[in-house]
Amino acid sequence: MPTATVLLRPTIVLVAFFGSFGLAQAPAQAQAGPTVTVEVDATEAAPGDTVTASVYIRNGTNIAGADIGVETNSCLRILSQTPGDYLPTASGGFVVLNQTTDNSSRFAVAIIDRSALANADGIFFEVEIEVLCDSGNAPIAVSFAELSAYADPTAEPAELIAYRQEDGTLGTTNADVPLVATGGPAAPDANATTSPSSVPPGGAFDVHVQGCSPGTAVTGSFQGRTKTATCAAAAGFALRQPATGQALLVGFVAPSTPGTYNGTATGANGLNVGFQIVVVAQVPTTVAPTVPPTTVGSDGAPDGALPATGSGGISTTTSVALGLLVIGLGSFVVAQVRRRRPTSA
Repeated sequence: MPTATVLLRPTIVLVAFFGSFGLAQAPAQAQAGPTVTVEVDATEAAPGDTVTASVYIRNGTNIAGADIGVETNSCLRILSQTPGDYLPTASGGFVVLNQTTDNSSRFAVAIIDRSALANADGIFFEVEIEVLCDSGNAPIAVSFAELSAYADPTAEPAELIAYRQEDGTLGTTNADVPLVATGGPAAPDANATTSPSSVPPGGAFDVHVQGCSPGTAVTGSFQGRTKTATCAAAAGFALRQPATGQALLVGFVAPSTPGTYNGTATGANGLNVGFQIVVVAQVPTTVAPTVPPTTVGSDGAPDGALPATGSGGISTTTSVALGLLVIGLGSFVVAQVRRRRPTSA
């Protein structure tokens, strides 16, 4: 049976004649024909991650050849390209073009056996891509796309239909890779607490942040001042899982006026949590007068006091002194009486 195939521009038009054929332009309504779509196997990626971009041909009918290229920006680096199974690269088909650079990849295949024509959906080729950036959306865009299809595989002469991206007869859909910092997004239950929870006016406190992305910077803002710390990974942290890191912001100072004050802690990957500190007024305290301690002498009496003398409360020394005083007073009285007595004639 005569067969014919064609691979469209801008590569060299490949025509294998096994009979006569005609080439027709595809209908202007591209949505009614095949489409080319790029799909990525990751919803987000961090520096060092590897993602796979699959180039699909969808809604194909009697596809006999394809020439498709994709390109990326500097945030992605293409590592390798792998043919898909939509069109055979041997046993009924062959590779016309296979070019890959750091930021682009192009692949073209032509069919030489009508029994190998492709239909419906399938992967034409895939590229493995390394992520280099930690923010933004990195595009993987279709840079060139042309398909050829048999209008009727059994008709003679054969008629091929051309579908081209450049003239709008072939619809294409690009993909974006959302980029995040190493460690994945902030945990949905991220929080920040103060230690202590209340302080006196002008007191110091720290802020503990839980659920930040490990390896990223966390910044606390309070009353016009900021503190920054690096989020540390908790034990058992796994890349691409919800973040379980923690950071300690040290040395915030409370206002001098009592009240409740709020601050925020922010960081990469959507971290934005609040914290609160309570400033408590100090209550003045009354200080009791200090009573000096009483020391006790060797005689058992407090220093500066007369020693005890037994049951009467007068010591032996005091009794002797009083006795001598009485004797002295008696002698004085006797002397005065004798002096005043008249002398007999």
